[in-house]
Amino acid sequence: VILSVKSSKTLSPAVTRELFGTITREKAVMGILLTLYKMDNLVKDAKIYGFYENKIRDKKFPIISVVSVEEILAGARLELPVAVEVVKSAVAKENDQTGDLFEQDDLE
Repeated sequence: VILSVKSSKTLSPAVTRELFGTITREKAVMGILLTLYKMDNLVKDAKIYGFYENKIRDKKFPIISVVSVEEILAGARLELPVAVEVVKSAVAKENDQTGDLFEQDDLE
């Protein structure tokens, strides 16, 4: 999930296009555009980018969500597709040669 934050009083649809480009380039599933001011024009524009379907939760999420600080302060919650397919996790190497951070004797 990509998060973009903007504080201008007026924003053009170019902002959602840029966010969509970043989502595509980074292979993210969705992006959230957090604005200081309510932006009805961007909410409408964001709808053209469609939905991400989370198969694990069997739910659709907008690829771009636009939310203002005012909405968050009023109690709006962001719905995120938290699932294994979204969260990138590191895989431990079999032959990790970095050693233990602490020697066993240090722990006793």
